[in-house]
Amino acid sequence: MASCRLSIVIVCYKNPQLTLRCIRSIASFAPHSEHEIICVDNGSADGIEEHIAKDFPSIRFFQIGYNSGFSKATNLGIKESRGEYIMLLNNDTIITELVFDQLTDFMSAHPDTGAIGPRHADGRGRFQVSYGKFPTIFSEIERKIIQFRILCGDPTIDRYFNEFCYQERKVDWLSGSCLLLRRDALCQTGLLDESLFMYYEDVDICKRIIQKGWSIYYFPKTSIVHYLGGSAKENESVSLFEHSRSQLCFAKKYYGKIGETIIRAFLFLRFSIAGCRNIVKFCVMKMFGKEAQAVYAHIALSFKIVTMALLSKAAESVEPVLNA
Repeated sequence: MASCRLSIVIVCYKNPQLTLRCIRSIASFAPHSEHEIICVDNGSADGIEEHIAKDFPSIRFFQIGYNSGFSKATNLGIKESRGEYIMLLNNDTIITELVFDQLTDFMSAHPDTGAIGPRHADGRGRFQVSYGKFPTIFSEIERKIIQFRILCGDPTIDRYFNEFCYQERKVDWLSGSCLLLRRDALCQTGLLDESLFMYYEDVDICKRIIQKGWSIYYFPKTSIVHYLGGSAKENESVSLFEHSRSQLCFAKKYYGKIGETIIRAFLFLRFSIAGCRNIVKFCVMKMFGKEAQAVYAHIALSFKIVTMALLSKAAESVEPVLNA
């Protein structure tokens, strides 16, 4: 039984300054209703627990002790939460307005809503794609092209999104970087799929929410700042591998055998080419006596992903149940 209006769940992994900055921004624009903040740490060993205990003693802190992945850590936070609504919030975000009140008020006024998310902007104020239609193989390629055009500052795509991103609408998925979920919806769908280590888990949970008859809304009247991939930058090789593995798991779950085979072929080709290119680079650098440890790490990563694409099976879905 929920005992407060809102639970804010933050997962952190290394880079404690990101987490503390996020928490301070929440304090600056705290919800007016009763709420709690739950922080789950994936074994950072960077002193974050002591910092939070000292500066924010009201926060409920849970230490897993190892990097369990975003989905599993988030599920722990959700299980420990008491809120009618549960906000999943990345530690690389900053709250700059009363986003919590606006989202929960919308939820209360629209009882069919299972999930809702705000507009996202990066640190320079540029629009980020944080919602969309349920992905297919071809739509994912299109989305990456659009994101690339945004990052390159294409004025044509900017003008389009400056209009389009301000329209409230029903969508198929929302980014898990700032995602408000209704507890009643989660009780029906189950929690995040723990086979999706740290990517695609938001698209997956949104898909299951819609399958249970709930609506999902993109709500651009309020916004957050999202420094994309803040924690992932601490270990880019692990992040890239886990993204590829989650992509494969997601394909197996929703695209069927043919779709999974296409994704395997894509990963094989992409990282075979990258691996060969880095092998040549490694040899040239060694010939000239240059340090090539970073290049060697990229070669090892490519080999690992190519092997996964050829031989390994995607993990089975693991969707823990949330008790009411």
